[in-house]
Amino acid sequence: MIGVFFSGRFGNQLFQYAYARYLRWLRGDKEPMLFNFYMVTSGGSSNDGFEDKLKHLKVLPYKTLTNMGMMLRLGSIKQKIAYTAFRFSHPENSEALVRLLLQYGILRDVCEPRASSGEVNTDILSHKDLFLSGYFQETDYLKEIRPLLLDELTPVADVLPHNRELMRSIVSSNAVCVSIRRGDYLSPSNKDAFYVCDKSYFDKAIQKMETLIDNPTFVFFSNDIDWVRRNIHVDAPCLYERGDDPEWETIRLMYNCKHFIISNSTFSWWAQFLCRNEEKIVVSPDRWYNIPEWSNSLIESAFIKIPS
Repeated sequence: MIGVFFSGRFGNQLFQYAYARYLRWLRGDKEPMLFNFYMVTSGGSSNDGFEDKLKHLKVLPYKTLTNMGMMLRLGSIKQKIAYTAFRFSHPENSEALVRLLLQYGILRDVCEPRASSGEVNTDILSHKDLFLSGYFQETDYLKEIRPLLLDELTPVADVLPHNRELMRSIVSSNAVCVSIRRGDYLSPSNKDAFYVCDKSYFDKAIQKMETLIDNPTFVFFSNDIDWVRRNIHVDAPCLYERGDDPEWETIRLMYNCKHFIISNSTFSWWAQFLCRNEEKIVVSPDRWYNIPEWSNSLIESAFIKIPS
């Protein structure tokens, strides 16, 4: 069995699924998967993007358990005691619980996060059960199972009626997906760390893309599409997603584009990864965060980097 403690929204959940999927593939691709979304749903309402996003995709079948259920049903006696003591003394800190147990080695025999180097710890492959907690945002392992992910990370539902014309336009043109993340990145708690891609970045990225491909059509996606319409001006055909579609619909529209200008967002990163165009051009910022110590592992060597 492979059990996963999920956290974050759509992009983060895709990385967590992909790593579990990778380990399952390495272990013979037969065992069941058990997914825990307690840390997702306790972080906010579904209206804020905190819910099980995998249920909208053609992923492998999985069962779900509450945080308490996973530990108390499957853990050792030592794990159960530690979990129960911490859970009842700090009922609001379920994510902190998992990280505390990892830190002190209580889960060492069954729970191993991905090594920070991005290499798989092969010692865990022989364990009967694996519990995974982490973000797993290294990318080399994804290439080994990319065909599986292209199939499984496909929305279950058809293209929504109001987007059918937009999809036809994307597929029939030399479409460039421009992903502009604003909203939460501009909040006081996030701006210093995450606000990397400002207007100047997108202006430069668009100008760069215009020198690289012929007859581009720029397709804009954003959580602040009104700002995009007012502030980003391009002397080329432009299309705009409405900005209120479900994420499974948005990412499908995005990955059907042929080229990409991405933000420092896991959602944006996954759109270019799921693109079927093997000759895609991806333009990205030259750093993922404003904090030098944080990892830039999602900026691949093949990306064309714009100083930001």
